[in-house]
Amino acid sequence: MNTNAVESAHPSQIAEFLDTFIADKGCIPSDASLVTSLTELPRNLQRIAVRAPANEGWRAWTDKDGRIYFVRGKVSNTFTRRMSRTAMHIFFHDAEGELTDSGVWSKDNHGRWDPCDIPDARAGRRPSEN
Repeated sequence: MNTNAVESAHPSQIAEFLDTFIADKGCIPSDASLVTSLTELPRNLQRIAVRAPANEGWRAWTDKDGRIYFVRGKVSNTFTRRMSRTAMHIFFHDAEGELTDSGVWSKDNHGRWDPCDIPDARAGRRPSEN
């Protein structure tokens, strides 16, 4: 695997990675529709999307009840190099823009996403994340 290509992924590639992650994990309702315009998002999520650094991408969905699902991600260079496969830090936000969950996941050769083991920061073994 060419980890240099993954480490310099364009936001549209990151969005594709997010799509495969969501499809694999099933964390968005199957009847949810992809949000295709910033104007469809609440203002706080618009701010997050617009202010995202060049190395991040985002995806959002809305379900039939009007709930918004907002996910952003960035390639984890540290874990991509360590594991020699695509690894992403994935962030989940609620409709107000508050971070509700995050984690680092890697994609295996079969397209499945698995959580990465992250050393406990309280034990002083925190990896440098870029």
